[in-house]
Amino acid sequence: MILTCPQCATRYQADDSKFLPAGRSVKCARCGKVWHQAPPPPETETTVVLSEPQTASADAATKSGPRDLKPREGAFAQYSVIAAEMEDESSSGAWAARAVRMAGWAALVLIFASVGWASIHFREDVVALWPQSAALYKAVGLAVSPGGIDIIDVRNDLKVEDGARVLVVSGKLVNISGHELPVPQLRIALLDERERELFHWPVFAPAGTLMPGQSTRFLARLSDPPLAAAVQVTFAPSEP
Repeated sequence: MILTCPQCATRYQADDSKFLPAGRSVKCARCGKVWHQAPPPPETETTVVLSEPQTASADAATKSGPRDLKPREGAFAQYSVIAAEMEDESSSGAWAARAVRMAGWAALVLIFASVGWASIHFREDVVALWPQSAALYKAVGLAVSPGGIDIIDVRNDLKVEDGARVLVVSGKLVNISGHELPVPQLRIALLDERERELFHWPVFAPAGTLMPGQSTRFLARLSDPPLAAAVQVTFAPSEP
């Protein structure tokens, strides 16, 4: 049976037995056109055409070596309906494999994002289980308090009020744990250029406890402070 592509007019030789009575879909190997091909009409008479053996031509072809097997313009390409269906299935399989790979990468990115979010929002629990991780958080600018309350946004300003120098230290306390915590007493220290302590004084936070995620600001003032190179705000050590 001879098939002709309705789009590029390429002709193919197909096996009549591969077609059902209702016909089937075929695909052009050259342009990719897919169309429905009806079965061939029933033959009333079978004609057999005999041709003379082409021994001389075959011998010449053997001696001349391999030839270009690409069909010439107008020749019949050896293309079956089963091959077309296999090509369709391979294309579908390639798209399915690509979709599976993309879904795998998306899941991997989601896992890493979830781990990163948990390691930041529950960093006090991580430090409690693995104290060495506090140095890693500090290296990326995330200070962690093993007690669950973090000291952030610390500022110090040296002002002159009524002719006297006044040091104003402010900041914020944040509960980064998942439960309510009492707010410990603060300790503010003045350090020299070698980070040696020159003076310190205690500061009480305005709130007694903080709920998860809750924050409170603190403000401390010191009149006539000694000349210092840095201000350090920490939690006062608990009494034995």
